[in-house]
Amino acid sequence: MRIVTVVLAFALVAAPSAAFAEVHEFYGCTFKEGRGTADLDKWLPTWKAVIDKTKMKDQFSAEVLTPQYDTAANLPDFFFMTTTPNANALGSELNEYFEGGAGNAVGVELNKFAKCNAALYWSRKVYGK
Repeated sequence: MRIVTVVLAFALVAAPSAAFAEVHEFYGCTFKEGRGTADLDKWLPTWKAVIDKTKMKDQFSAEVLTPQYDTAANLPDFFFMTTTPNANALGSELNEYFEGGAGNAVGVELNKFAKCNAALYWSRKVYGK
């Protein structure tokens, strides 16, 4: 997972103008049998504690998106979305997050109650309101 994340982050950094656009990282996750939102709510402070130890804590945000209605079949139970101001910041955050193994340990905890298959990276530029 880390290698894929680093490769995708590198691709974003190399993309034209991506360094100047907000980057959203999405993970589509499905709860394992007998697990649910209470497990996610318990895990989130552990994840945030790791982020709070990085230099990125003030430039980084995260949200949990839960489908309310959809026309697609087999959507994940939730999307975990992170946002950084640009691809360079994402690359720095990923390096810092995984340095020393703290990010991997938090991922192991997540994998105990959810399976996250989809990893999507989107950049966003706002042109007007």
